[in-house]
Amino acid sequence: MREDLARLSGAAVGSTIDLKQAPNANLGGVFWLNAGLALENLLKGIIVQDDPASVVNGTITNPLKTHNLLRLATRASVPLDPVEGFFLWVGTECVKWAGRYPCSTSPDESAPPVFSEADVMAYRGLFSRLSGRFTGCDSNSTDGTGMAARAAGARVVRGMDAADIAGARNRGLDEARGGRMSGG
Repeated sequence: MREDLARLSGAAVGSTIDLKQAPNANLGGVFWLNAGLALENLLKGIIVQDDPASVVNGTITNPLKTHNLLRLATRASVPLDPVEGFFLWVGTECVKWAGRYPCSTSPDESAPPVFSEADVMAYRGLFSRLSGRFTGCDSNSTDGTGMAARAAGARVVRGMDAADIAGARNRGLDEARGGRMSGG
């Protein structure tokens, strides 16, 4: 990594960089791993909102047990243009393997193309459009819960207050600790 960064530091601003010369400098897989997971959660949230039967006894049903963002977008009835479809494919590949492993996990897989600013712009546009599909949300909440969410670009579900959020956080911590009570 240090050698790659040293090579990149000598490049002129705005010049094209061949990532074959600095293979450890491509962070696109990591970006799309996280972006893909965020889009996956948004799509699954839309599906559950539109079809509450997608969750049975607190467990998602088999059709939602996928990382395939194109399949989830179809199930969520999200219209996509070809560019959005391409970036959902990139997100899927990065969640499945390209954001986690240095090479493919199957001989028939190829790495998504080089990361660019267009990836960030495509993600932001798609995230914004998908988050607008939630009903009963208020990003302008004044009860204190909306401020942090607005800063993070998220939406707040009406009726949630700080105690609800703290309770959910504590339940998650308890589960992570193996079910031990957090005392709060």
